[in-house]
Formats: sequence, C-alpha cells, structure tokens
Amino acid sequence: MSETDREAIQVPARTSAGVLLIVTAMLWFCLEAIAASRFRPPYSYAHNYISDLGVPEPGTFEGRAMDSPLSALANFMFFSQGILFLVAAILLTRAVAPSPARRAFLLLAVGYAIGFTLIATFHGSEQAAADGTGKLHVLGGAIAALSGNAALIVAGSYLRKLRRYRAYGVFTVIAGVVGILSLVLLMIDRSSTSINLLPDGTWERGGCYPILIWEFLTGVLLLLAARRRTAA
Repeated sequence: MSETDREAIQVPARTSAGVLLIVTAMLWFCLEAIAASRFRPPYSYAHNYISDLGVPEPGTFEGRAMDSPLSALANFMFFSQGILFLVAAILLTRAVAPSPARRAFLLLAVGYAIGFTLIATFHGSEQAAADGTGKLHVLGGAIAALSGNAALIVAGSYLRKLRRYRAYGVFTVIAGVVGILSLVLLMIDRSSTSINLLPDGTWERGGCYPILIWEFLTGVLLLLAARRRTAA
C-alpha cells in the first residue's frame, strides 16, 4: 500500500477504531454492573472473579457461592470484548506502515480474542472442574490477559518512538506492565497460604482493567485526532 493510499484510509480507519474502542470498554463496564446486580449472594468486585458472572449453573467453587441469572449477558460481554478489540486492532494497523510492531500487535489482538472466546465458552465452576473443561477456561484467561497486556506494551513501545505520542506511549507501556504485574501477584497470592496481599478479585481486575481504561482513552484520543485532522 502506497503512502497516498494509507493517508486516504487513516482518518476513517482511526475514527472507526476509536468508536469501537469506546464502545468496547463501555459495553464491558455496563454489562458487568448489570450482571453483578443480579448475582447472589451479593457480588464482590474485590473478592469474586470476573468470570464468576458467566457461570450458568448455581453452585460453589473454590469457596465462592455463585448464582448468576444473567450469565449469558456476562458471557456475551467476554466474547464481544475480544472480538471488538480485534476488529479495532485491524482498523488501527491498516493505518500504520508495515513493521514488526504492527504484526506483533495484530497477533496479540488475535490471541486476546481467542482467550475471551474460551472464557465465554468454558466456565470456572465445580461442574467444569469435574468434566475437565475448567482447564480451557483457565487457559483462555491466561491467553487473554497476557495477550492484551502485551499488546499494550507493544503499542506503547511503538508510540514512544514518535515524538508527538511519546507521553501516551509511556502511559500505554505502564498500563500493560501494571496488568502483567497484577497477574503475577494474583498467582503468588493463590499459590501461597502465608501471603495474602489483596483479594483475588482485586488482583484480577488489576490485570484486566488497565486494558479497558486504555481502550476508552485511546478511543477518545483517536476521535479527537480525527476531528482535528478533518478540520485542518
């Protein structure tokens, strides 16, 4: 693709990606709150895992009682998060010159979509642990979390090389690092009986929410940049 052709698609591609990223983040927070409002016993953002909301059958797993009447809504939230992020990534990479960072970001976005598809399909429940599908849920969670945060680090490292976007690149890298560190600390907390720094749900959100916040902020910045470019 020539530079002229790339210039011709930059504004519409970035605008569409910006809208998608904002919708993706807002959809998550809205659907999560709605599903949590019907969860019994009362859902704890600090102690419950996010995927507890997607367990379709009432029961108890790892000491957590779970009854999520809106599990289908939560699983749609997981699935849409991965797919919409991937579509936004495709749009963004179309407006960027070919490079290793571009390929890596797109591959990680594919991993993010695959991970959330597994999370939406297989659940973390007593029944899933018994029939063996719980392992696929754990695998999906690991793929989604690592791919999503790694995608932020790749994108931030690329943006840091551009003087105009250097500050936002640093923020993006920090967001990805915070996400991965939160996941590491979650694993340490889960594997140790003597260490309990924060509840598991808090650490898990520390590994997930930086991506959602980045989605929203990046979407807003893309729309503002497209507006300025159109006006110019």
